[in-house]
Amino acid sequence: MCVRHTCAARDGTNFPPDFSGLVRGFDRPSVLISLLITLTALAPLDASARAKPSCRLEQDTTRKVAIALLRASRRRDGPSHDEVVRRLVGLGSEAVELLLDLLVDRRIPALVTGDAPQTLSVPQRAMILDAFCRSSRSDVVNRIETRVAGSSDEAPRIAALYVYSALGGERSLPRLLELSLPAQGLAEEGLSPQLADALREAHAEILKREPKAHRSMPKLLERATPSQRRAMLFALGETADPCALPSFAEILRRHPELSDLVISQALRVGASADSAVNESLGELVRPSLRSARASLVAASARLLGNIDHAPSAPDLVALLDHEELQVQESAHWALRRMSGLDLGPRSVAWNAWLASEQDWWNEEGPLRLEQLKLGSRATRLAAVDACGAHTLGRSRLAAAVTSALFDNDATVRGKACDALGQLGSPVASGGLLQALSDATPAVSEAARRALQQIHGAPLPVSSEDCRAHLHL
Repeated sequence: MCVRHTCAARDGTNFPPDFSGLVRGFDRPSVLISLLITLTALAPLDASARAKPSCRLEQDTTRKVAIALLRASRRRDGPSHDEVVRRLVGLGSEAVELLLDLLVDRRIPALVTGDAPQTLSVPQRAMILDAFCRSSRSDVVNRIETRVAGSSDEAPRIAALYVYSALGGERSLPRLLELSLPAQGLAEEGLSPQLADALREAHAEILKREPKAHRSMPKLLERATPSQRRAMLFALGETADPCALPSFAEILRRHPELSDLVISQALRVGASADSAVNESLGELVRPSLRSARASLVAASARLLGNIDHAPSAPDLVALLDHEELQVQESAHWALRRMSGLDLGPRSVAWNAWLASEQDWWNEEGPLRLEQLKLGSRATRLAAVDACGAHTLGRSRLAAAVTSALFDNDATVRGKACDALGQLGSPVASGGLLQALSDATPAVSEAARRALQQIHGAPLPVSSEDCRAHLHL
């Protein structure tokens, strides 16, 4: 009796370590089938492989090849993501129905007796969705919508949400809400975990592809159930895109009862390059510092520090003496974030800093901001240096110093880059990106250094690549 030589994958599926082991097992039909599938999956695709199947046998072969590819992808030595996607696309439109079956069932069937079905993994799902992206999008959407219309089950709806996560756009967002509400409605029951995850991912992926879609979220939220709103807010946070901040501000204005979730998710996206956006959100969040709930106060403090909301600085200093440790720690973190300084956790040092900075703003700051645009070269240089040396209201200072990037004098422009790097506010990012193309090499180099100081990482060479890298 011939012994089949195999190696075990992580999911328990048996695979041949090489073809010689399979050759020794030809007397077993299951091994021969496995060899044919493996050879078909690994062989280069030619025109005949992409041709439409003309009989049930060829359709069955297409099915087995697709399943074999997806199962093999879980092996340590299996085909790469791109290779699987390329070959799935090469199987033609006939594979779409099979791939939709797998997406709906969330299982990859076994091909060989003794193997177990695989639960569809996140990487396998991503391969299927990427294959759909390289197929006829309208065909895929029409097919999944036909399945949704013909079934009252939740599974086709979940699959449809994942399809839209890959193929949808801003105009698809209302459909996401419909798909996550079965005919009987879920306003009382809420969403299942699987449906909530699919709804969150669909929103997040569309927003990442089309940042302009953020503008639709506040209005859509008005139509959503509480469970849908939760998934949508998590999606906004998952984008890690400051484009979400205006939506968070508008949602908080309309729904203060959602402040906990809005604030926690806004913390995930960072500060906007538009100081007006940060200011607007900060004014809405600041009242939460007076909440009786320590967790909300702590989260609000961190968000205000993250967006450099200078008017909140006195409140944050006062919170250093709060009775709850988590509030003290969050206020300290926020002040360090806001100022770029670490004066310790005691309020005494921070009160002294606050008084000094407020004195400068009351007595000298407004004049220095005027001098950035007016006066002699020496006056403008002194104004740039003075603004770069202060640590309260860094976003406001950065917005003002950015104007000096367009000064007629290259020395002033270079000094402005240095000051903006020292201030460290993303508000200056747009102007510094333009300064990368400055005709004076010393200025363009200073602009690159400043951007790296602000964003904390090396940047691509071209200004356009930098803009894409920084989502600006």
